[in-house]
Amino acid sequence: IELLLLILMARSDLWLPVTQELYAPLAECLPHRADDLSQIFRSFRDLKHVRDIYRLTVAAEDDLLPEELGYLAQVLGYCDDTDCNTGLRKLVDELLAQTRQVSSLVYSMLDELEI
Repeated sequence: IELLLLILMARSDLWLPVTQELYAPLAECLPHRADDLSQIFRSFRDLKHVRDIYRLTVAAEDDLLPEELGYLAQVLGYCDDTDCNTGLRKLVDELLAQTRQVSSLVYSMLDELEI
């Protein structure tokens, strides 16, 4: 996601940090993709939040290992039961669904840019 945003920034001649502040100028440059950009920024924020907490509490790595997400599910409030199996499954399902959805948008935008 971040690399796509950097590409869009360069193509739009914008020089801002990759934060939520970048959304409005990019949406102005690409009005036909404003809704997609909104979803991409939302996913970027959500996935970065999960990754940051994972890095702080489990391992200082970018790859999330499903077998290591139990503590993360507890920290993020997904667990109602003591063994947290349902909460863990919900977290993993949400991460996978969000990743699939945003991947589709990223590839669509890269195709449009002919990259």
